[in-house]
Amino acid sequence: VPAADRRKFAPYHATTPPDEAALAAHETEVARLEERKEQLQPLLKLIERREELLLERTALSALQKDPGRLLRRGPGAAAERKYENEAMRRVKQLPKLTEKLFEKLVEWEATESPVLRDGLRYLDKMDDDKKQAAEEKAAERQAKKLAATARKQKLKDHNELVCTGV
Repeated sequence: VPAADRRKFAPYHATTPPDEAALAAHETEVARLEERKEQLQPLLKLIERREELLLERTALSALQKDPGRLLRRGPGAAAERKYENEAMRRVKQLPKLTEKLFEKLVEWEATESPVLRDGLRYLDKMDDDKKQAAEEKAAERQAKKLAATARKQKLKDHNELVCTGV
């Protein structure tokens, strides 16, 4: 429950000793929050699924950076390749799930208070994740470009050495 919502609930901050009216107010508030939790449940499931896919995408990215994985042999290698293929298939669902979640969150926030996760508005977190993914992709492209340039330069230097007969 956001801090602003807690401040709105006056009986929580009452300095008088608890009585029947305060108890009834607390029970009403608990019922309201449980109803809100039930309404949020589909969104929370989508959020949880998205977080799982983000973690899986990170693990898959780390796995794919190891070129030796393709040369491994043995029973573990086949299982690893199978996991990699299944993970790639699951991670491909991430953009569609993110779009669906974005639409549902915007729809929810039009009528209710923002959905928070770890104290932060989840739509803001999604935006930050999108920016971070774009930055990582740009850094990857830049690294590939630099590696290709280095290979070309090395090949050019090698060809010059061969041509000059040194």
